[in-house]
Amino acid sequence: MSNRPIAFTAERLLHILQSLPSVNAYVVGFSGGADSTALLHALSSVRDQLQVPVSAIHINHGLHNHADLWQQQCVDFCQSNDIELTCIEVHPDRNSGKGLEAEARHLRYRAISTHLRAGDGLLTAHHADDQAETLLLNLMRGSGVDGLSSMPESRPLGEGLLQRPLLGFQSGALKDYLRENHVEWTEDPSNQRLDHDRNFVRHELIPLLEKRWPEVSKRLLLTRKAMGDARHLLESIAEQYLEQNLVHPLVMRIASEPRENPELLKLTIRRWLKNTGIPSIPAYRFESFCDQLR
Repeated sequence: MSNRPIAFTAERLLHILQSLPSVNAYVVGFSGGADSTALLHALSSVRDQLQVPVSAIHINHGLHNHADLWQQQCVDFCQSNDIELTCIEVHPDRNSGKGLEAEARHLRYRAISTHLRAGDGLLTAHHADDQAETLLLNLMRGSGVDGLSSMPESRPLGEGLLQRPLLGFQSGALKDYLRENHVEWTEDPSNQRLDHDRNFVRHELIPLLEKRWPEVSKRLLLTRKAMGDARHLLESIAEQYLEQNLVHPLVMRIASEPRENPELLKLTIRRWLKNTGIPSIPAYRFESFCDQLR
């Protein structure tokens, strides 16, 4: 494995976008943090070559005392770079039962999806380190192939597409880009709080693993790639069954084969639930449901 991370540049971003499905406009999910700032700055520098409009959207969760200040910093950045910015407030329910991070993420994507027009592409700044962290988090949650597979570069969202062009770059490369271009960004102090699971993985677990297995993030990405390949194969099997036995979007006929094959039954029901847009069910509840069903 090479010890040299891939450098992030606007030209590389342009090349990646050209390889993804074409869209009518790019909308960047912009928090003001280093990752989304690097994405938006690089995108704005090559917008003349994109031939489609570029804008940004900022979601104010109101969870921090400085939330309004961070929103204003996003406004200032976009004004100085001649980028149209839309700001939307959401109000996460701390008692939703999902966990505050999950609730905020759910509201964020729901707000953005209603903002997207047909054919728009939402660009998010998820990167290679996010992939490795998510794999470890999902391992701790007992996730299956879906949870252990990689984030797709592109998937439907509302009437548009969600696209992640930075998955091949590490966080350090994005910050290097900002320093080289003398671009400032906002640091959220909550990113250092170790009571948040992702922060614990980022600041404690991965550095510890790196001491024993250098380049551990790259190793984890190989696992995510293998799980992604397996997921695609399993999804195609489940889709074939659903095509034959889905009598209504919310009604599925259970034929003899899945009754005799518990793995096929679970695979098909997971895919069916995912297609309906229903939030995922905890593994222990899902297992119990399938046992009762059989």
